Amino acid sequence: MTVKSIVDNLGGTFKVAEMLGVVPGAVSNMKSANRFPMCHFFALKKACRKKRIRLPDDLFGNGN
Repeated sequence: MTVKSIVDNLGGTFKVAEMLGVVPGAVSNMKSANRFPMCHFFALKKACRKKRIRLPDDLFGNGN
């Protein structure tokens, strides 16, 4: 699993940006780094659980 695949499965860059309250460029940066900032852990876990998407904990790290 990659950040890109998670974002794609959640509806794409713009949808995830809206869900997280960030600009689309921030989501693009997450995809480039293949890391989600820890501040988005719970929101992403909840969204993935709802859609039955596996979200590995090791995709979280460095960042706010």
